[in-house]
Amino acid sequence: MTKICPWCEEEIADNDKLYESIRPSHHYECGIRMVMGSVAHQTHRCGCYVPGSTLHDREGVSVRQAARDAMEMFYLLRTIEKAREGDV
Repeated sequence: MTKICPWCEEEIADNDKLYESIRPSHHYECGIRMVMGSVAHQTHRCGCYVPGSTLHDREGVSVRQAARDAMEMFYLLRTIEKAREGDV
């Protein structure tokens, strides 16, 4: 039976890493995107932080690629924060 990620609506392959803290399972990067928000949100450039901003995900990329972008930003910001605290 084919499984579909509820976030990006792409097929979940047998070798895809899953985010299983929520049900049904999502691609790992899609789960991170759902929890942490878009790159614009994580960098405080979206409408949550900047009145009138329409920034969301990068234009022209798939929902899953935007989720990958958000996951990469999450890990980058986390690394920077740890470096500032002297944990890296």
